[in-house]
Amino acid sequence: MYSRLYPLDDETEPVHVVVLLAAGDRKIQVIKTVREITGSGLKECLEAVDSVPQIILRDVTKQDAIRCKNRLEVEGALVEIR
Repeated sequence: MYSRLYPLDDETEPVHVVVLLAAGDRKIQVIKTVREITGSGLKECLEAVDSVPQIILRDVTKQDAIRCKNRLEVEGALVEIR
């Protein structure tokens, strides 16, 4: 019988990517939210939102990915977690 020394837990394992698929009707609000989430400048966020699909966050926990997805979806964006 083998014991697990390192538990495989999707909640804490930072292997998730948050992808913005579409900005929706509230593009300015989505840009503001992307800025808040990433800490990037206005120009970078504007380019990211204009050139979807775009990775917004990389190598985050499942919990952080869901939190980010929910914040963007509230603003009308279409978001996917991979």
